[in-house]
Amino acid sequence: MEFQQLLIQQGIPQNNRFYIASQSRRHHQNGSW
Repeated sequence: MEFQQLLIQQGIPQNNRFYIASQSRRHHQNGSW
């Protein structure tokens, strides 16, 4: 998956991807649209 490749390129541990996913979910939920 491209998303995983981006994480690897950025040097982000796989454990942090869950944190990023949760943050993105909260961001979308808080969005007006």
